[in-house]
Amino acid sequence: MRPSLLRRHFCRVAASCLARFLLIMGILAACFMVNTVYPFHGYSPTSRGKYSAINLEKSSKGESSLGSTKPQAGVTNGTLSFSKRLRELNVLVNHSHQMNASLIRVTHVSTSEQSVVLGQEKLPDVIQDSVFVPGYIHGIFWSNKAEASIQRDFREISATELAKMTRETSVIRMVPGCGHSQNRLLTFQNGCQVCCRYRNSLDLIQGEIYAYSLSQILHIQNLPPTTVGVINATGSRWDAVRTNMTGANWLDGHRVIFSQWIPNLVPAFLPKVFQKLDNRLHPPDIIGLGSASEISQLVQWSDMIVLDYLTGNMDRMVNMLVNQRWNSFIMDSPVHNLEQSMVTGQLYFLDNELSFIHSYRLLDRYGHFHAEMLRSLCVFRLSTVDNLKRLQSEGNIWERMWDFAVTSDLLESKQLPRLSRKNIDILKSRLSDVLNQVKSCQKMYPHEHRHSTKFRE
Repeated sequence: MRPSLLRRHFCRVAASCLARFLLIMGILAACFMVNTVYPFHGYSPTSRGKYSAINLEKSSKGESSLGSTKPQAGVTNGTLSFSKRLRELNVLVNHSHQMNASLIRVTHVSTSEQSVVLGQEKLPDVIQDSVFVPGYIHGIFWSNKAEASIQRDFREISATELAKMTRETSVIRMVPGCGHSQNRLLTFQNGCQVCCRYRNSLDLIQGEIYAYSLSQILHIQNLPPTTVGVINATGSRWDAVRTNMTGANWLDGHRVIFSQWIPNLVPAFLPKVFQKLDNRLHPPDIIGLGSASEISQLVQWSDMIVLDYLTGNMDRMVNMLVNQRWNSFIMDSPVHNLEQSMVTGQLYFLDNELSFIHSYRLLDRYGHFHAEMLRSLCVFRLSTVDNLKRLQSEGNIWERMWDFAVTSDLLESKQLPRLSRKNIDILKSRLSDVLNQVKSCQKMYPHEHRHSTKFRE
């Protein structure tokens, strides 16, 4: 073969190889970009650890720090809506098998729903004029039918019985579990299993027990029975697990939180209503929901939003809203410290230790997230609102919480410190905020309010 022909042949082969190489690299780059922009976010058993609670550094002195999680200045409602819209659109992309079709769908929705991002959404007249959603709500309150859709787990033990058992019954087994590294799952001689949460800060123990007391006087039945206990390393009741106590670095005389262990729990996710573009639970948003299980979840969510607002709990939805700044897909992950019964579907609001004391210290920095969640709610349990109304009228919400804890024997020898006057005043102010939101919702939906006669201002 002539040298010139050989050179031309070599050039053609090199050009062909280069073209193929560039094509392959282009495909790999495209796959990388698609996976980066539209990753799949399925749940795995380890996914909860990736986006854990807000990084609260808890010391024995009761100090808290949120590190670098300070919200960005200048974040507007429109920006938040835009990020929520992106999350919903990415869900569409994740479930599409054809990339081109998915991209077209994303582009179409982004354009057509821009008015929602700008806060210019207008409800159809037929929805605006609706008096109530038949069956499930009356006015801005859940109906008896909606309340009946909640299936409750059978409670084997009350908080008072739990307190008596943990102080009188022997422990026969102690294994790691229930969250924190020093927490343990205990089995008592009668077969009852209890989570023992070992905390170095008394503030956290106060937050947990007083959040439980508040839930009970509001008749919110989504917290497991909880009581305060004291480790007695020298007592005979702990003989069978003394070696385990040493391995866990438990100290004699240390206060702990005992709560009933609830079996068959799975992670709970954000309801579909809160995944929509407006991210809210108002009377019109109930239209089209026909599943009793959906309604059951939403009834319990309305109580959770109210309770978390009152306690200032930063370790559930607020945690997710804060972390959303750098992880726009976190709303597809399980809700932190919220579990659901596989048997009944009942929700459990777990780990409320940051309530009142720790969280109230951070309200100036993160309180606007609580306000956002409260504004998103315009359907309430009538019994919860009635209880709040009575507590506001009597002005004794803290006294009722303390009396419940004492009379139910939840406090070890009544030695747990009370809430400070400053925190009690904050609690009363937040109670007023909730009732003001109820009034705002009644003004927002006057037709519905006219047919809801049980609650009066």
